[in-house]
Amino acid sequence: MQKKYYYLPEKVYASKGKRLANFVIDRIVIYVLTFLMGMLAFVLSEALGMGGFLRFIENMTAMEELLFGVVVSLLYYMALESTTGRTIGKFITNTRVISENEKKAAPDEVFIRSLCRFIPFDAFSFLGSEGRGWHDSIPKTYVVDIKKYDEEKQIREGLDQLGANTQEI
Repeated sequence: MQKKYYYLPEKVYASKGKRLANFVIDRIVIYVLTFLMGMLAFVLSEALGMGGFLRFIENMTAMEELLFGVVVSLLYYMALESTTGRTIGKFITNTRVISENEKKAAPDEVFIRSLCRFIPFDAFSFLGSEGRGWHDSIPKTYVVDIKKYDEEKQIREGLDQLGANTQEI
């Protein structure tokens, strides 16, 4: 049986407003996670007598802090998008990441997507008419509005079924 690939119409893409909400919500969640990790490091270092580790965290350079933030962000996006196709922001806005074959994005696609978020000016790449950023187009993924996508998919499947029934006549 031949696999059919459909053109994904722009009307099912998540709106720019939802994409912005995803960004803001996910940034807040990442900041909270980073803070909680710092608190956990403090508690563990005090409980286990590892003051050296705590001093390392307190004296991190700007580059080390940046690298730590990148690692936390990568872990956040990888853990959620590769397992559920959604981050906390996407759960709230009812959106999801899918690959170009309309399946859940594969871990390698999510990894590339996550790395592309660190391209300078990636946020400005959403200003185009299509509303897909570089971290969508480079790994060939889409962020879709789940309700609109499911409605469109149901219509296509109905038309496919109708076409199959017509060919039998």
